[in-house]
Amino acid sequence: MICQKYEKWISDALDGALSERKKRNLNSHLTDCSDCHAYQESLSRIQAEALRLDKAKVSPSYWENFSASLKKRLQALEPEREAPRALRLSWKWAWAGAPVFLALGISLVFLLNRGQAPENDIFSYEACLSRLHLEIGDDAKLEDNFNHVILGSLRGGLDSAALEERYLFSEDPFFWESLNEEELEFIEQEIKKEMKS
Repeated sequence: MICQKYEKWISDALDGALSERKKRNLNSHLTDCSDCHAYQESLSRIQAEALRLDKAKVSPSYWENFSASLKKRLQALEPEREAPRALRLSWKWAWAGAPVFLALGISLVFLLNRGQAPENDIFSYEACLSRLHLEIGDDAKLEDNFNHVILGSLRGGLDSAALEERYLFSEDPFFWESLNEEELEFIEQEIKKEMKS
């Protein structure tokens, strides 16, 4: 990729159209790169041979005839060129209008759905547990597998001493605050049953 840049510079240098700074950079590169050096020698030979060739002598009438025949050919091709050009212009306008139509479409969707909350965008702990409970159902084997996976992931993140300790939900104020009235009544009934037995 770098050599492509230097190959262009070599051609420019042979034409005398290279700045002094670029000439210094080119000469520095040519001392290190044998491929570019060979390319420069090849172009120099081609240029030298081209300069040795005799220039063809052409009469002024030839150039007048050439110019006239070129104009006739271009005019003959002109109708064929116009149709694709007009077609290209229409496609340009179509592409230019596409973002406008896209913006209008999105605006229309938002306008029609205004005031409606998306159903699946809310993530809650209770909904996840409810869905898990429905998935597991009464399948004891699936429940044991699920518990095994959960405990395995907890063991990966905790040391064995932390797992030995039992977490007492009764001492956690956040646990009690998260319960609704029905759940509190259920717990109260279960405690009363245990106290009687």
